[in-house]
Amino acid sequence: MCSKRAFVFTLVLLIPAVPVGAALNLPGDDVGISFGNSETFSGLRFNWSDDGVRHVSGFNITLWEPGYNPGATYDGIIIGLGGNTGDEVSGFYGSLIGQGEPRILGIAASPFGFGADDLSGVAIAGLGMGGRDMEGLLIAGLGMGGHDLTGLGLAGLGMGGRDMTGIFSAGLGMGGEDMTGLFAAGLGMGGQDMTGIFAAGLGMGGEDMTGLFAAGLGMGGQDMTGIFAAGLGMGGQDMTGLFAAGLGMGGQQLEGIFFGGLGVGAESIEGVAVSLAGIGGEDLTGLHLTGGYLRSEEFTGFGTGAVTRVTRRAEGITIGLFNYARRLDGVQIGILNYAGNNPRGLKWLPGINAHFD
Repeated sequence: MCSKRAFVFTLVLLIPAVPVGAALNLPGDDVGISFGNSETFSGLRFNWSDDGVRHVSGFNITLWEPGYNPGATYDGIIIGLGGNTGDEVSGFYGSLIGQGEPRILGIAASPFGFGADDLSGVAIAGLGMGGRDMEGLLIAGLGMGGHDLTGLGLAGLGMGGRDMTGIFSAGLGMGGEDMTGLFAAGLGMGGQDMTGIFAAGLGMGGEDMTGLFAAGLGMGGQDMTGIFAAGLGMGGQDMTGLFAAGLGMGGQQLEGIFFGGLGVGAESIEGVAVSLAGIGGEDLTGLHLTGGYLRSEEFTGFGTGAVTRVTRRAEGITIGLFNYARRLDGVQIGILNYAGNNPRGLKWLPGINAHFD
């Protein structure tokens, strides 16, 4: 133990003693053991601060923040406590403060954080990491951000990227532009083009959403295709597939199966809609079941409600306590029924009313 401490103490004294820009290399100029700023070296290398380095291979420890190292390449076990400003690091890269953004190929680790131009391999940061193209296993204690993220990514708080492909999880929030794969966020999530499986503890929003989506409270999107579930509410423009919301949902064009705890509403609903309190739209086609108020301008199919009201044309069967249709082509069943296109004396009928064009 004493010999190890003496060796480390000798290094700390010896490295700063070497003049800036100079190096003590043993046994040769570019191979063996180096103390100082050797520009090209293979072997065991110790330096205070890298500046003007071209290539280092082997085991390297740099103690202070680096200078200017354009085009520099490193391979092996590279420890830059103040970061690395070279072009590429291959192998294992470790740093404290992560100054510089080299291309990293291999394993990168920092107790605080680091940045990279391109990263391929395994990256672990105690606080955060960022880069342009990052691929592989990415783990950050707090946050992570990048241009293109591919692989498996985990962040304690938040995560963001432009193109994200793979499996990603964040403790709080997540956002991206093009997101493909499996994504989970503790609170909220947002994206532009989202394809795959997505889950958020509170809310979620997107532009084009395709796949399986679940949110604890609310969800909204523009073009939504697949299976969607929200604890409270949901809204979208074009919605196709299976949708369920604890309270209600609304949209412009709905096609598929829709369950809304209290209400379902849209300009057009085609398929199956089920709600406790009400279903409404300009054009309803298919099976529409509610215990409350069913309202539409144009209706085609089978519908139920305490009150069903069709202000233009009803084609099919409606069942309710009171059924109203300005123009009927089908059957009404209820306590009181109104068909506006029936002859006088047959417009209002109890029990059942019918008209067939």
